[in-house]
Amino acid sequence: MRPCVEALAEQGGGGYRTPDADITIDRTLLPLSVRCEFAGGTHVELVPAWVNPLLALSLAGAAGCAAGSVRAASAARRGAPGGGHPAY
Repeated sequence: MRPCVEALAEQGGGGYRTPDADITIDRTLLPLSVRCEFAGGTHVELVPAWVNPLLALSLAGAAGCAAGSVRAASAARRGAPGGGHPAY
């Protein structure tokens, strides 16, 4: 509850002094989100907007690196040009 109240105060929502039961927290993994909803209809997103695009780019980069390493390993086994040790 504390991160929700602190985020609301940072956005200029003032002090929030009602029972914790008045705050609903919704979490999702894809897209990554933690959203606090207050009794008055106010909501605060705790995950910054840049996190989800960065996460998508990181996963795509990791998949590309994995595909490249598999391709390089299979080329080295076949003895294709560009595969194996550079001295040969």
